[in-house]
Amino acid sequence: MMGNANKTDKLDAKGLAKLLHLDSLPTVWLPPGEIRDERELHRARMALSKLRTTLKNRIHATLAKYAHQQHSAQRHLRRGGQGLA
Repeated sequence: MMGNANKTDKLDAKGLAKLLHLDSLPTVWLPPGEIRDERELHRARMALSKLRTTLKNRIHATLAKYAHQQHSAQRHLRRGGQGLA
């Protein structure tokens, strides 16, 4: 910021104070609430999908560790955990 070779919090604070004093501090665009909500929904879905994959892999690893034999059609867990029976 401000063309300094060294970047520290102290220098950043001085640079921001200077920009504010000169009334040239750029504004930040914040998306409307609807867009933020939609983005959060997508982030939550991605996190839950990742968790589902992690849990499936952990179940398969545990079954493999204890030599639990499954029919090949049952290797992929179906909805509701029917593949665990």
